[in-house]
Amino acid sequence: RCPDPPGYVGLPPHRYTGTAARTSPFSPKITGNTVFFTKPHPSDFFHGTIDIKVGEDEVEFNEGDVPPVEDILGTLVNRIQKRARLPGVFATLYPMVRAYVRDRCFGGRVELEEVGVRRALNDGALIESIAGIFSRRIGELTAERQQIRVGGKPWRLSETEEFIWRRHWVTAERTVFNVVACFNDFEADFAKFLDQAEDVDRFAKLCEHFTGFHVQYLKSTGALATYYPDFVMVEKTQDRPRNWIIETKGQEDVEVQTKDAQMTRWCAEVSAEKGERWNYAKVPYRVFHGQGFSRFGDLLRVLEGDTEDLVRPDRM
Repeated sequence: RCPDPPGYVGLPPHRYTGTAARTSPFSPKITGNTVFFTKPHPSDFFHGTIDIKVGEDEVEFNEGDVPPVEDILGTLVNRIQKRARLPGVFATLYPMVRAYVRDRCFGGRVELEEVGVRRALNDGALIESIAGIFSRRIGELTAERQQIRVGGKPWRLSETEEFIWRRHWVTAERTVFNVVACFNDFEADFAKFLDQAEDVDRFAKLCEHFTGFHVQYLKSTGALATYYPDFVMVEKTQDRPRNWIIETKGQEDVEVQTKDAQMTRWCAEVSAEKGERWNYAKVPYRVFHGQGFSRFGDLLRVLEGDTEDLVRPDRM
């Protein structure tokens, strides 16, 4: 195996200290609280129609080829724990899952020991479907939102420790770092735009755990996850500066709307708590590419016309 390329050392130049973009050392956290885990009842878990008949099998099969129901349910419970990222709750989950499968999964009560039921239940797609139902609902029932509270000194990006970057990078004048560390060409092009836009005062490319800024959100699987946005930027306005958290987005997945909502909440609550103006914008590739914007405000106007939920202006 060839060694990794040496990469580039990313660090904040000292000349920016004291004037660099900064983010606040707090965020609206969502924490999993297993204290509430014993509250859900099997009736709390919703289900769709499962197109499987039991007890009317047209094909005979050997009962010995079908695993015991305890093994099938054990596999299902382990799958739920993994998806929901809740290890160590097998004993609590198992009776709930068993009751759900017995009483609700097939549209009515079934005998779990019957070979037809076990054969139907021992289907990978069905196990995934049930695991998805449970993990998401568990996340909703056990996640606890915490209100934003200011704490500690301001978190300055100029105090970021130096780090090695082995991906794409570009240089810029208005950024806190000596290079703009990018994951793809879209981010690099957007950084160049921010560096040249007339109404941008300063910006920084956020580099996940290297820069640290993040919010937590609840995934569609019910698991808690960490979202690292792409850019932080300060816009020059006629009255006072306006801070932006910006996400550049190519292809969107199922988690995007949840991330958008949580980042929007962060901006709204930080604005109210700090008396500063914080906003969130998602910039799709299809909107930005090839447009030749010269001002950030021009891009915002296009975003506002593209779809209502792309830009969340503050109401202060």
